[in-house]
Amino acid sequence: MAELTDAETDAAAARYNAQAHRIVADLTNGCTFAFPPALAQGLEQATAAELAQVEILGAGYGLQHRLQYAPIPSRQPRRYK
Repeated sequence: MAELTDAETDAAAARYNAQAHRIVADLTNGCTFAFPPALAQGLEQATAAELAQVEILGAGYGLQHRLQYAPIPSRQPRRYK
């Protein structure tokens, strides 16, 4: 199995899918990651209009939302030996 680089796991687009009630991140490697807002700290009580304000951080290394202070990372944390 090939190993993914950081650039391949960056977010290319982000949106809120109200019908599925999921925040959706399309990654640069063609994969899509979706999760319910209730699982992200600070978004548990957000309205659909507030959730629709999700944005990509920088060059795609994470997502941010005006309602929460901590970014939602799109990359896995590096593990050092």
